[in-house]
Amino acid sequence: MAHMLLFGLAFICCSTKARKWNNTDTGSIIFEEAVSLPNLRPNTSHLNNTIRFGAFAAFSMHNATAAGVELRRAVTELGFLGALVNDYQQSGADNATLLYYDEPQYDAFWSVVQELDVPHPINFAVMLSNHIVGLCANGVFDRFPNLKVIVGHLGERIPSDFWRIDEMLARKVGIGMPMNKTFSSYWKPNIYETTSGNFATDLLNFHASLIGADHILYSVDYPFVMMEQGQEWVGTLRISPFEKWNFIRGNAILLLGLVPFQKPEKPILVLEVRKRGQEPFT
Repeated sequence: MAHMLLFGLAFICCSTKARKWNNTDTGSIIFEEAVSLPNLRPNTSHLNNTIRFGAFAAFSMHNATAAGVELRRAVTELGFLGALVNDYQQSGADNATLLYYDEPQYDAFWSVVQELDVPHPINFAVMLSNHIVGLCANGVFDRFPNLKVIVGHLGERIPSDFWRIDEMLARKVGIGMPMNKTFSSYWKPNIYETTSGNFATDLLNFHASLIGADHILYSVDYPFVMMEQGQEWVGTLRISPFEKWNFIRGNAILLLGLVPFQKPEKPILVLEVRKRGQEPFT
């Protein structure tokens, strides 16, 4: 809390560094029980019951139905703001089988995410770019058009390659790839970026021109990046006070369904209003 006050942070959304949940991780504990284990401690400490802190749940993704059940419990009973999972799930006897969430069996999970209307962050940069391409190319966002996925580190470099990805995938649509739109067109309605400690001003401005500033959220990625680094960087941004308010607070308030305890003096530059019984921001 002291660090938050010192460096001007009004709200922190915490998450555990989710494990891959290998088959050998749980010993005699069955996966259905292991699914819920990481979410018990935050609830015990009332992390999700204050105006200063919130959290994303974490769970195994071996079983899409069980993951959906735990997500529903975490959001509706424990007060989590959504869930953060890694970019693939290890499986198989030797843990060498990688499960990706664009596979048909994960529709059972995505349907719960869409029903609850919560954002879904996916972690790790190295393979995440391929996974995001897979979610688009395999029609996940066509089947669940209201799904919201959060990608860290200013989009894991994907928006910089929009033109090339669109051009390459357009060749595949005619031979059976189940996507109804161009790859880049899924980004605006379905995918959000956070800075996650990637404090590159030129890249931020470039991505804002591509996907809109309302789809980019400020985040520090503490403890991997220090809070004071984020504060110093935000102070260098040459944007209006209201654009800055949206970037560091307003966009997150809308996406996460938070209730602001301090409004700007003038209307903020956002067009959407959440659907959880909140009053519009004026």
